[in-house]
Amino acid sequence: MKKETLLYDTRDGGKVQCHTCANECVIAEGKHGICETRVNTGGKCYSLIYGELSAEAIDPVEKKPMFHFYPGNDIYSVSSAGCSFKCLNCQNYHLSQVKGNGEEKASFTTSGTPMPLRYKSPADLVRSVEESGCKLLAFTYNEPMIWLEYVIDVGKIAHERGIKTVLVTNGYTTPRALALMLPHVDGANVDIKAFDVAFHKKVCKVPDFKPVIDCVKTMHEHGKAVEITNLIIPTLNDSPEMIKKLCEWLVTNVGKAIPLHFSAYHPDYELDLPPTPVETLLAARKIATDMGLVNVYVGNARVQGGEDTLCPNCKTVVVARRGFSITELRLDKDNKCTSCGTSINIIGEAKKSGARFLW
Repeated sequence: MKKETLLYDTRDGGKVQCHTCANECVIAEGKHGICETRVNTGGKCYSLIYGELSAEAIDPVEKKPMFHFYPGNDIYSVSSAGCSFKCLNCQNYHLSQVKGNGEEKASFTTSGTPMPLRYKSPADLVRSVEESGCKLLAFTYNEPMIWLEYVIDVGKIAHERGIKTVLVTNGYTTPRALALMLPHVDGANVDIKAFDVAFHKKVCKVPDFKPVIDCVKTMHEHGKAVEITNLIIPTLNDSPEMIKKLCEWLVTNVGKAIPLHFSAYHPDYELDLPPTPVETLLAARKIATDMGLVNVYVGNARVQGGEDTLCPNCKTVVVARRGFSITELRLDKDNKCTSCGTSINIIGEAKKSGARFLW
């Protein structure tokens, strides 16, 4: 559905400047922004993806990954099309790296192949979540920040119905857009690609990563459940110095308890480097724990205990995971360690989950 966007200014010559993401594209008449979902029609900026869904699924919340937000629960997951990044290694490129036609009825292609979308109103989406039995809803798979208007409208209804909402995002947004979205979002996994400007220019095709870390800090300051993912790509962002900078920033700006997921890269899209060695992931985890972070995970790889949550005081495994399944819980009703009584940084009721995907 084509809908006028919330954040844009008019410019000379019939151009508009979009302020939804940190690219802040200046768009000429009939042209798209970098995300391919914002178009200038008649001197106004329109979103082509309001209510347009590319995927709908029920996932374990651990798949997002969100390990400290209602662990063991299912989360209704939806996506649309487009992204504010052009990552060479994108694993969901068929959803994110699209081309739009700018017509009244949104139509996109991926590498020339038509991409099917189906419209679902905010009320209908929330109704689907309720009918599924889920109490959580994720905007995921492609970049949800560019879905601003829809996320806000869905979030309003979801909160009225007692449903929590989560973003799985690159965090590349503007302060104005984030201020509009925050009241309607409960948590986020933010992908900090690297603590390095050159990496973002080369791999993500954006000039800087400051908007990303500003987003993380703002979400944390507003009491949102924030978790961080760092996909480690050999030779590009796997240096100990780069990982130390990331960990130092997290400890200083959001605290030692923030969950940090080091994830293994596998070749995809336009990047064909060797997969991340397990040894690299373990070295990154050691750097993070040595710097004081207490909730550090290794994902997308087979590592014994790599996704278990430990009590920061007595080191008891309070949440044991295998793949996306929770096999053991040692938490009381207040999410305190049953061995020593230490409060664990977990929001919501945790529960064991049945057999799910296993690495």
